Amino acid sequence: MKSVFGLVLVVGFMFAGSVQAKSADEKAIHHIINEMALGAEQQDAARLDAILSDNFRVVLNDTKEKVVKVLDKTTYLGFIEKKVFGGETYELTIHRLDVLGGTTATATVTQKGNKTTMEKSYSFVKVDGEWQLVQDLVYMGK
Repeated sequence: MKSVFGLVLVVGFMFAGSVQAKSADEKAIHHIINEMALGAEQQDAARLDAILSDNFRVVLNDTKEKVVKVLDKTTYLGFIEKKVFGGETYELTIHRLDVLGGTTATATVTQKGNKTTMEKSYSFVKVDGEWQLVQDLVYMGK
């Protein structure tokens, strides 16, 4: 009986530890999503650079121009600095967040502003214990 109780106790602690780790991951990813929105609003390239992977890219499905554009990190940050992107206050809604294997995650987000509504699918990777945004797949609604 003692061994069964001990096994249940050990499994319980293992489960509690994994729940806490997942919550910490989700909290870190939520922070990155918020930083992404604030960095765009404030057109703060340095703020964005801190959360983006060196391999970051934007895939923009622009329905106005009927074209798909792919931007690397340097190009994206350059557009932020030149005030081509951002500068608008957004209402941010996180619809879904999935952490996969503790090192990869995806999130579905809506950023709604006065001029622009964007549906986004973010991809994240955890490198050396830190989460980074690696891809921003954007659908421009209006």
